[in-house]
Amino acid sequence: MGELPTRRPILLAVLALAALLACGSKRKTCRGVITYEGKTFNATGFGKEEAKSSACLGWCSEHDRALDAMHRAWKATPQGSRSKDTKFGEFYSMPNGRNALHSCKARCLAAASTGKATIAVTCP
Repeated sequence: MGELPTRRPILLAVLALAALLACGSKRKTCRGVITYEGKTFNATGFGKEEAKSSACLGWCSEHDRALDAMHRAWKATPQGSRSKDTKFGEFYSMPNGRNALHSCKARCLAAASTGKATIAVTCP
């Protein structure tokens, strides 16, 4: 009876690993390529929708003029000037940066649905 508590964590770890491997094998990595306002960005995601979303997030962080101005203003602050993160990652450190990035993503996806932007997704 004293051995049961010792074996239980090992059994739980094995079951969790098996579940992760089973789920992970079904996930397809897709590539999304967006062209919007004459600029292109490539991204990947698990499935078509995530690839589209990732492409829009990447496009926004690299090419959206309003976000770029917001980022440059933040980089001029003491906190921004100390940051060594990627530009994309820095949006999550900036005040309102995450909200602005995700608002841009929503606009980007809307533009794709109306034909103002094109997103091509390929999955294996």
